[in-house]
Amino acid sequence: MANLRDKFSSVTIADLVASNLKIKIQKATLDTEHTEVLEEILRRYRITVREWIENLGDSETPGIGRDFLERLSILDCEHKIDLKQRPAAVYNSFYKWGGGEFVNTMTYGEGALAGPQTAFHSEIHEDEHGLQKHAAAALHISPFNANCKIVVCPEDWMLLEQRCEEGAYARQSWFGMLLGYQMKRDASLWDPDPFTPEEFWALRQKGMSVPEILFEAANQSMKKSYYSDNPNSSFRFANSYHDVALQNYITGITERVNKGETGFIFVRVEPEDVWDIGNTSIFNCFGKNPSNPDLIKMPPLLPFTAMNLKNLRESYKIPERDTLPTLREALASLNMTKADLIRETFERGKIRSQQTTSVPVLNVA
Repeated sequence: MANLRDKFSSVTIADLVASNLKIKIQKATLDTEHTEVLEEILRRYRITVREWIENLGDSETPGIGRDFLERLSILDCEHKIDLKQRPAAVYNSFYKWGGGEFVNTMTYGEGALAGPQTAFHSEIHEDEHGLQKHAAAALHISPFNANCKIVVCPEDWMLLEQRCEEGAYARQSWFGMLLGYQMKRDASLWDPDPFTPEEFWALRQKGMSVPEILFEAANQSMKKSYYSDNPNSSFRFANSYHDVALQNYITGITERVNKGETGFIFVRVEPEDVWDIGNTSIFNCFGKNPSNPDLIKMPPLLPFTAMNLKNLRESYKIPERDTLPTLREALASLNMTKADLIRETFERGKIRSQQTTSVPVLNVA
């Protein structure tokens, strides 16, 4: 064990990306020794990623990387490592099974071992989801939030999920472009994404401003074919996220009903509730008009998804969307504001984060 650790201690990030040592470590059995080494690799990757982020900016958006990190610091989001998790990174807001607490964590998984570029790509996307939770009250009326009787209707839950991904991919393509991967990058890293740094760069070369491109990125990303090798497929990214969102909704509401919970206040969202999701930066990727009715327009659902939605509504007697009160009206009836709802959720999260955990924590200043 000592020999491996001594050898690893002198290895640089560049060595980790390209060396046989990295390959051997990835393929090794995850005993205690190798697990500790892999965790150290991810810690080093995150240090590198934060340095990259801090230095992001250009003539139009100087200091945007530092602005991003400052906004993240307010979240008090906990960063962890879990090598049993396959995706490179996952942001978790509400724990989906067992209580519905607000966990507010971003976890690095095995996929991030592909290199600091992958870690950067994933962290930007997932941290953006954390910023969205801090910006939009509509994301707190989740079927998983057992501390809130107000629950968004399933159609709007799917819409909110779509808008969150639009915002995250817009930010990801913007920061990826700033980092310079439009000139030197592994094609397999970016091509499957709904909107790539190359696409962002191409629009800048045409004279479009950053706010204009962010709006375009958000508007176009979910319309792209889910299959990178079949751009004409009718199954789009939006369809994939709708399916996942609806299945998650069913899981969350079923869990709460099975625990005997009643008295749900089902609501619908308004354009401003969706627009709030984009308020994570100096530019809102959904434009300047919070009353834009297009913000709550859903693309047609696939037949299978529409059938599942119908069954869900009938099973739990959820009224039709157009008959529901708005989030604003429901909060007013409880003498609450959107800011109150967000603040209460994050305060509960801070209390919970004081509990100990067996998952290694990434302590990076």
